[in-house]
Order: sequence, then C-alpha cells, then structure tokens
Amino acid sequence: MKTFAITLVFLLSSLCFAEPDSIERIEIRDSKANFFQLANPAQESLSDKQIKDRSLFHGEELWSQFANLSTASGSNRTRYFKIRGIGERSEYDTMPSNSVGVFYDHIDLGGLSGVLALYDVGQVEVLKGPQTFLYGDSSIGGNVLFTSLPVTETHTSVWTDWGSQNHRMFGTRSGVVISDNFSMKFGFQKNNSDGYFYNPHWQDHTSKRDESFGNIGWQWNVGSSLITGSHIYGENKNGNDLWNTDNSFNVFSDRKGHDDQLTHGHSLEWTGPLSQRTQYLMIASYSHSDQLVSYDEDWNNNDFWNLIPGWNKNYDYFKAYNRRKANLHLKSIMQHQWKHWDFSYGLHYYQKVEKTDVNSYRNAILRNNLIADFQSDKVALLKNVNYRFSPRANITLSSRIEQQEIRYQDSQGFESLKKSTPFAFNLRYQYASGQHTWQALVARGFKGAGFNPEINLTRDQQEYDPEYAMNYEVRWRHENRRYQNSISLFYMDRRHHQITTSSQDDPTDPSKFTLFVDNAAQSEHYGLEWQGQWQASPRFSFFSSVGFLDAQFVDYQLRNRSYDGRELAHSPTYTFALTSVVRLTSSLQLTLNTTGRDGFLYSNSHDEVAQDNILLNSSLNWTPTNKLTLSLWGKNIFNSRYSQRGFYFGNEPPSFQARLYEQNAAPLEWGLRANYNF
Repeated sequence: MKTFAITLVFLLSSLCFAEPDSIERIEIRDSKANFFQLANPAQESLSDKQIKDRSLFHGEELWSQFANLSTASGSNRTRYFKIRGIGERSEYDTMPSNSVGVFYDHIDLGGLSGVLALYDVGQVEVLKGPQTFLYGDSSIGGNVLFTSLPVTETHTSVWTDWGSQNHRMFGTRSGVVISDNFSMKFGFQKNNSDGYFYNPHWQDHTSKRDESFGNIGWQWNVGSSLITGSHIYGENKNGNDLWNTDNSFNVFSDRKGHDDQLTHGHSLEWTGPLSQRTQYLMIASYSHSDQLVSYDEDWNNNDFWNLIPGWNKNYDYFKAYNRRKANLHLKSIMQHQWKHWDFSYGLHYYQKVEKTDVNSYRNAILRNNLIADFQSDKVALLKNVNYRFSPRANITLSSRIEQQEIRYQDSQGFESLKKSTPFAFNLRYQYASGQHTWQALVARGFKGAGFNPEINLTRDQQEYDPEYAMNYEVRWRHENRRYQNSISLFYMDRRHHQITTSSQDDPTDPSKFTLFVDNAAQSEHYGLEWQGQWQASPRFSFFSSVGFLDAQFVDYQLRNRSYDGRELAHSPTYTFALTSVVRLTSSLQLTLNTTGRDGFLYSNSHDEVAQDNILLNSSLNWTPTNKLTLSLWGKNIFNSRYSQRGFYFGNEPPSFQARLYEQNAAPLEWGLRANYNF
C-alpha cells in the first residue's frame, strides 16, 4: 500500500502534453537576509498557492513538507521544530527552550507556534543551519519564517470547512487599498474539532480543539520610505488527554488536561534610503503569551485502578505548567555601497522574559510547587562585508558579537546570573553562470546557557552551559523555464551540545519522572538535501523535497553508558515529500502529496524506536467561477497507524514494569471546503 502511494504520484508524471509553462518563481521575502546581501538564503520555501493546493491549515502540518524538518509533540498542538537533528522535543522543564526560531512577520513565536493558522501566509521559508548571525541564539539550528500576504487590491474572502472528527472551520480575510500610499488587511479564523481521542470514562472527546487566530496588517508609503505593521492574536482552548496504557485512540483519564495558549504579537518594519548609496532598515517586534499545559499523569481513573489485582486502591496524579512569556526585538541596520563593496552594520537588542509555575498533585492535593523566573537581555553588533569580484562572483563575510546577561531565580531559593560574550560568523562564496549557481558556506552559531526549573534536580543539574556549532556546506542550484533543482551537502560539528534527557526517580511515582537539559561533549550532523520543481506541461507540475541525515553523538556518556556513535533522538535518516499537481480540466485540479520519514529513536535515554511511515494526502479543487472554489481534501488517506512521541518507563501498578508508551498521530482525516471571493 505504501509503495503504491509513491508509485501513484510518479505515474502521474506521464501526463505531459502541450508545451510547458514556466515554473512558479518564489521571491525571497526575508528583508534582513536581502539587506545583508545573503542571496538565496532560503534553502526551501512554500508559496501561498502551494500551501492551499496541499490543504495545509496549521503551522504544525509543515514538518512533513520539508527535507530534514521534523517535530515532536506530547501535547495537543506541536510547538517545536527540529532542523537537521537540532531542536527541542517538548515544552517541559527548560528556560529558555528554542534552538529553531519561528517568526511570523518578524514576531518571535519560538515555542509558541501552536496557535499559528496559515490562511494569510504568503510564504514559508525554512533556513537551515546556524542563523545566529541575523537572529540571535534561538536559531542555532535554523529558522522557520512565515511572511503574510501583501495587499495589492481591495478584496474579501470567506471560507468554511467541514470534515471528520466533527471538524468545523470558518474564516474571512479582507484587504483594502485606501490610497496609493496606504493599504490595510484584516483576517480571522475559528477552528473547532473533537480531535481523534475518545474518553469512555467521561463519554466524551476530551482532546477537543477550540482555536481562534486573527491578524491585522497595514502598509504605508511615506515619501521614499515604506512602513509595514503586523498584529496577530491567537488563542487555543484545547484538551490534552492524549496518553493511555494500551497505545490506542481511547483515553481513560479522570482528570482532564489542558493545552491552552493566548498570544498577542506586534511588529513594525521601516525601510528606505538615506542617500543614493545608503539604505536603512529598522524592525521592532513584541509578543506576549500565557500558556497552560496540564495532564493526568497516571493516564487512567480510580475506578480502573481500584480493580487492579494486588493494587486495589487509588492511583491519582496530575501536573500543570503555567507559563508567561514575552519576547522583545529591536533591530537597526544600515547598508552602504561603494564601488565593488557593500558594507552593512546593525544593532540588535532582544529580551526574553519567562515565568513558570509548576504544580504537582496527588489525590487532588497539591504536594509540590515551583515558581521560576527567567530573564535574558542581549545586545549584539552585526557587521557584513560583501565584495563583488564580477557580476557572477562574490564573497560575503558576516559577523556578530553579543553581550548576554541571563538571570534566573526560583521558589526553592536558587538564583543565578550568567554573563557571556559569544560570537558568530558566516563566510560565503557564490558563483553564478547562466542557469547554475554554486555556493560554499562556513557558519558558526551559538545558543546561550539556560536553566531547568524542576523540583527533583540537584543544583548542578538545574543549569546548563552554552553550546556552539560549526556548519560547512556546499550548494548547487539550477533553474530554467521548466525545471528548478537544488542540492545541498552539509556537515555540522556541535560542541557542548545541549541535550534533553530523562529519568524516573521513583518507579511508583509518575511525578518523579524528570526531564532536564544537560550538555553532551559533542555531536556530528551531516547529510544531503534535494529540492526539485518541474513544470511538465500547462496541466502538470511536480515538486520534490528529499533529505538524508546522519546525526550522532561523539564521546558522550550518561549514567555510565557510552553514547558514542548513537543516533540523536527524533532525527530520521530520511525524509521526503513528493507532490503532483494535475489540472484535469480548466476548472478542476487534483493534488497528490506523498510524505515519508524513516524510523527514529524516541529519546536519548532509552532505545525504543518509532516506525517509519509513508502517508498519502490529496486535494481535489473545483473552481466553477472565478469567485467560488470547492475543495475535497483527505489526509493520511490509507489510515496508516503511526506515532509521534514515545516514553519508556513504568506507570502501571502494582509491578510498574517499564514499557513503551506511544502517542498516536492523526488517523484518516477528510473535509470539504468552500471559499468565496468578493
């Protein structure tokens, strides 16, 4: 069945008739990268058309569409991405927690992207490898950048979507051109569903989704300057009962968990000329979020536990994480051109403030509480020099030096102040000839120190040191009117690697299951990525994204065990996405999207492995008029059973035998969408 899914996509490539149209050109919209003359910084991109063709509605659906991009869940909505084996797997017990940056119109949503809807996203760019030079230390693994759609004309769109699991979605988006110099847009979407877990104890779906997302944007031309503003609101009120003792789609928790988030974000970009040869760019952004992640730790109910032979009593644990996060970024960049030289200088101040309140309950009685406060203040000086040997060749050297001050204190009396002055750099050579472009890149990135706000840890375990990465990469790109291909080969050396590990301190107490971040000695990541696009004919186009990765520890020991040569957790050896778009008639279009990934280790602390999977997704779009589009979509059409997170420990009395528990990923989903444009 899996082989058939892939074969079906490739067989459609035989539908080649008539003279081919040209492929879709994707413009790089990362203003900072363009400002620093970093040509082709986005190794992979998706346009708004590609997002709609594949019926992608939420940010967490993107991981399967890009080479060497993965994610791990554990709660109702995924918040973290991993790029080339670098990134977090959970939202527990670490401050701060970002190795991969997530930005929406410059608004920092690292660890907060669970609220992100895609209805107004004009482009998604995945920047791979250290992006510390431009974005700071939350981007040592790379970035996922969301850029909203521009307003080019006055319009309004409304849509509704109905589907399996009692899925209901309503939304609207409007753009208004008020004058030649000023335009605005407004958007809002409401999403509800029952989810795909049923709780017989409550006789209800206790992992429902109730999600709202809204945005306002505006653009103002002031003389020769351009000012752009973006404002977002996201609110999730989701259930969080996803785990059980039989790895099924039934959960039996008697205490309902929550995966709630409320986020407000704002950004302002101001760019223009100071003179004929000098440009400036200023960016300010701020986001504020409140999060609640809670769950029933015993995953069942007391009626059940009281019937267990040899136990016959209550087994009742519950845990809740309340978090408040704020991110502030201020950037000012100036670029000057002189003969064959481009000089850019920038100043970047960014602050992160987090407050965590962790509560553990037994038999509904509070038994442990930890309140932790974290604040980081960082100021960085950026410098970029680009020299053009000829119209075809140039070399760019970019550097960043940063002053960091990190404070932490908690209710257990632990306080710490860390100061450091790390640096990062990018060195890139590029040569272009006709339809071919070659690049060679060396980049150094860093990620700052952090803390583990966990009750069961020693003082030494509550803090961890910075990590550093050196990335070496070569890229080749070829494109013409019909084809576009790019290949990247990379090798990354990480030192003082920040690694998430876990232990069960008391086998009879699930609240004594401790997750924390520590430093490994070293890890190595190397691999290959290929992206292709082929416009075979006016009726058929094909897209591919394939990645191979080998990420392993070097000289690392944990609990008297050597991990030298061991694969990093959630780092599949291969990932791929193959997409065919076939225009069957002038008004009917079929999209087939096949995604797959290799099996991978669930954790750095045990040897349990997730199975590989191949999924087929499809969308049939009918546009009877230029105003109305009807879409029938399906995801995981063959209803493949696979998991997205796994834990190995003992959670079942009376023996508390350690075993693998897995969180099932979504089964078959389908829906019908109607979109009308005014």
